[in-house]
Amino acid sequence: MHLLVGDSHSSVKLENIKAALRGKQLSFLFIDGDHTYAGAKRDFETYAVMVRKGGVIAFHDIVEGTPEAVGGVPRLWRETRERYRHAEFVADPRQGGFGIGVLYVD
Repeated sequence: MHLLVGDSHSSVKLENIKAALRGKQLSFLFIDGDHTYAGAKRDFETYAVMVRKGGVIAFHDIVEGTPEAVGGVPRLWRETRERYRHAEFVADPRQGGFGIGVLYVD
């Protein structure tokens, strides 16, 4: 396991991640950084291709809430989940944020 801290949108950070992977693919990707729609989408598009078949991609903050709390993640989740087998872990759909969405890479 490697902990790499920094801006996921940075080309330097992307190269650090690729170097740490040494040509291997991820089994699990957790997206919980930039909560803007564009930022979360960019993270998904950049890093989802690194997840192996049989792997899992998870998003945090899939439940609608205040823009300060969830940003555009619920919108991205609604759009993205339709293309994957998926599961949602939400205590109450009216909880105002939070929740985990899981995509299964087949």
